[in-house]
Amino acid sequence: MDRDISFADLKGVVQVFAQKMFGKDVRVRFRPSFFPFTEPSAEYDFSCFLCQGKGCRVCKGTGWIEISGAGMVDPAVFGFVDYDPNVFSGYAFGMGVERIAMLKYQINDIRYFFDNDLRFLEQF
Repeated sequence: MDRDISFADLKGVVQVFAQKMFGKDVRVRFRPSFFPFTEPSAEYDFSCFLCQGKGCRVCKGTGWIEISGAGMVDPAVFGFVDYDPNVFSGYAFGMGVERIAMLKYQINDIRYFFDNDLRFLEQF
């Protein structure tokens, strides 16, 4: 949140994150979506860094991996916290750390993170 924050800022942050986590060749694709506290809202995907977009079991043959949702904070939200929405704007995005770890370390079942098996958890 700051003055003059735009959707372009959000896209840039997500792109840098993708490239730092998964390599400089990863592309980001935004798709329109709906979330109650952001407007506009989008879901975003990363190009599959495992198969370089050719299609594999992780991306289900599409060349893209669905990652998360994001959007510009709805001006009404700023009103609830006494910030002037005519002055301030901001973006919101998030993803489960488990999902990113699954992709980065090629873990095939998210439930491993919640089984409390220290042999698995202490690897990270």
